[in-house]
Amino acid sequence: MIESHNKASVIELFEQGISRYKGFWEKENPGSILFQADQYRKQLTYDWLGVEMDNLSSFYREYVDGQLEYLDCRIWGRDDAVPMITPPYFGVGILATAFGAKYDAGNNWTEPGLGSADEISDLKMPTLSDGLMGKVLDGIEYTVGATGGDIPIQLYDSLQGPLSTACMVLGSQELMTAMYTHPDHIHHLMDMATELTIQFINAASRIIPKPVFSNLSEMFFPKGSGVCLADDLASVVSPKLYEEFCVPYMNRISDAFDGIMLHSCGDMSVNFDALSKIRNLRAIDFGITECSLGNAMEYWDGSIVLITHIGLNAEKTISNRMEFVERVLEKCRVNASLYVLSNRYMVNVAQPSLEEKNETSERIIQLIGEKMENGGKL
Repeated sequence: MIESHNKASVIELFEQGISRYKGFWEKENPGSILFQADQYRKQLTYDWLGVEMDNLSSFYREYVDGQLEYLDCRIWGRDDAVPMITPPYFGVGILATAFGAKYDAGNNWTEPGLGSADEISDLKMPTLSDGLMGKVLDGIEYTVGATGGDIPIQLYDSLQGPLSTACMVLGSQELMTAMYTHPDHIHHLMDMATELTIQFINAASRIIPKPVFSNLSEMFFPKGSGVCLADDLASVVSPKLYEEFCVPYMNRISDAFDGIMLHSCGDMSVNFDALSKIRNLRAIDFGITECSLGNAMEYWDGSIVLITHIGLNAEKTISNRMEFVERVLEKCRVNASLYVLSNRYMVNVAQPSLEEKNETSERIIQLIGEKMENGGKL
């Protein structure tokens, strides 16, 4: 359990942090930049990848204890990160497991549960106790109990959209082939995946007294601004197929929760036209090492928030976090609303010592501060 004085401090820091997000997702202040550049008081000892899931009670306890340790280690208030807890993580395929997909915890990978699209007709609408769903919701309940329900909690980390769920149920090759050979079957699967997504979000938000609807840690996405989903197939599926097999289902979710923020690895610009047809699209999250920030700036022209990070091709194009931030700021337009992620989750970037990380983050904080000297705008 978290000590009462620490809990009070976290709650106060949360309230201070969310004040900076007022109107941000609604683009009420064009030219605004929010950012994360993490700094630490001390080294985190918890190993996020080393927690065993064999004993669920131990897994829940160790995972939440690690989250609380992180809250204590991080320096808050220097950037726009907001302290919050992420419930125990069972990989990206939790919704897919309810349809029979298999989760390999050792490799953090989800294997398809169906061999062909013909088997979709045998599927029944899952319940929230099928697959890993029950364990995930139990983990959320444990997190609420361990923290007393006073600390804000994310619904889940990297919650997938219905097309990604369908891909993990069926496999990418079979899914995309079946869009041509078995379109009705794919629509049926997408319909069930969409309904399950909505049910899960509703169930999780009912359990959590202070739910945060963000897919990205420490980013505040309030109730009423929508939900955050991931869909890497936005960078793979053709615009025609994406518009037919994904956009209608994203719109159902958007209508249910007043908007969507969408993450996609890869070059999602291939589907910008299709994405523009998602109602209340609040933001897109992408790696500038795959998806051109300049192209995104030009296409969206300030109409949505652009969330930027370093992606999987970093070793070919960007050598460090400072270079990443400098490149983002060079591409900025005065009407853009940006969220710049330069934090511990950046992939394929060498991890320096704590002192070096803090020094780099301080330089990033100063650089962005200089850029926003005119009232926090570009």
